[in-house]
Amino acid sequence: MNGVQNSFIEYCVMYRNGAWPNYPGKNLGGLGAWFFDAENCTIQFCEASHVQAATTDGGAFDIDYDQKNSTVQYCYGHDCAGYGVSVFGADSNRPTENSVVRYNV
Repeated sequence: MNGVQNSFIEYCVMYRNGAWPNYPGKNLGGLGAWFFDAENCTIQFCEASHVQAATTDGGAFDIDYDQKNSTVQYCYGHDCAGYGVSVFGADSNRPTENSVVRYNV
């Protein structure tokens, strides 16, 4: 979800999300569920597995850049090409603030 506020992704199963091998100019990986440029968002009670990646990402759950007050909790990520849960946001122009990652497997 990009550019949203007060959003939930919950009680979902993400399975075999694909890589984006033909994305113009980049080889990117897929993700299970994530927020980017959003505020007050939660991912909870979800499962992501067998997420594929061409060269990057490939994770189950992601709090990405320019994120404020977001949570990933009570989720299960497994058998992914990349990480389980990530928090990005070191870009000084778009910092990620107040992220919570808890009770995940």
